[in-house]
Amino acid sequence: AKYFNYHKPGVATSSSDYSGTPGLDLDEFINIFRFKRNKHLRFMQQRLIEQEQEKYIDYRFNKILVKRITKLEGEELNDFIKEYRPDFNFTQTSTLTDFYQYILNSSYKFKREKLQKDALNDTKENN
Repeated sequence: AKYFNYHKPGVATSSSDYSGTPGLDLDEFINIFRFKRNKHLRFMQQRLIEQEQEKYIDYRFNKILVKRITKLEGEELNDFIKEYRPDFNFTQTSTLTDFYQYILNSSYKFKREKLQKDALNDTKENN
């Protein structure tokens, strides 16, 4: 939680719970000059955000759903999922219909490219 809620340190005022008088927050002031720690905390926060986004994409763009829409199986299904994995922004903002349509259209493109590749390989083998 300390990584996820990280904010860049700066000069802040604080008030003591006991006296109620405002003053300089010494912890914040000291943290301004802890460059290595601040860089590490920023890095960890960014990494946690990226992991959360990847898990969200995995949740929406999963094998069961893709298999049901595309009728792909096995290695073809794995290749399709790697090649046509949507980005986080699209995954988050698209409607269910748009998301399913993306998967369906991408599967048509994937199958068409596979047929072309197979036809090209057959032509090379026959010559």
